[in-house]
Amino acid sequence: FLFPFGAFGGALDQLGADELEHGQFGTVALTGRQTHDPRVTAFAASEALRQAVKELFHRLSVEEERGRLPPRIPGEPANAFENLELVAKDRRIQKMLWDGGLAGITVPKEYGGQGLDQRFEDIFHEEAEPYRLAWHFGNAFNIVLPVLLAHGSEEQKKKYIPSMLDGSVMWCQLLSEPSGGSDLAGATTRAEMRDGKWYLNGSKVWTSGGHCSDMGLCLARTDPT
Repeated sequence: FLFPFGAFGGALDQLGADELEHGQFGTVALTGRQTHDPRVTAFAASEALRQAVKELFHRLSVEEERGRLPPRIPGEPANAFENLELVAKDRRIQKMLWDGGLAGITVPKEYGGQGLDQRFEDIFHEEAEPYRLAWHFGNAFNIVLPVLLAHGSEEQKKKYIPSMLDGSVMWCQLLSEPSGGSDLAGATTRAEMRDGKWYLNGSKVWTSGGHCSDMGLCLARTDPT
């Protein structure tokens, strides 16, 4: 079949979240016939994105210039925050994905993402299997990003999410405490609002990647009762 996608950027530009949800991408030519079947258009869109991702990954991996996308190396740790060179490597990788239009596949466009649905994220990870990704950004993407999307203000989303996606800001989670370890129910750190500002009172320890991070998401109690 034929699908009107050219360069990778063009493919993403035509795969809007609303169109994906409703399965309407215009007419797809299938063996010479025209169809508006949502199942066909969704499949065509998925395959178009898969091919675009393949092509971009291949280009990034074969470029001779310094900083090309590195392969997945057997035995190389995913997270090793004590290895500052590896952390810096992941910052470069995330910046490359951002520059190539592959950062934040499911993140809304207004916050710097691509605005696509989960199946496109799945395709991305399938095609990324041979390569190293920015795994030191796990706290940022698996913890901080969902919290910001669900509970952050518009100002916070627009301020913090793009810098997370482009690799310039790495986040940690401030959870563990001396008295209760990583037991969230036992957290005693408190946050009190005074004069329009939050004041923290408590201690956090054993913060994974804390020494490498630029920002931290602190879990604290706001209800004194």
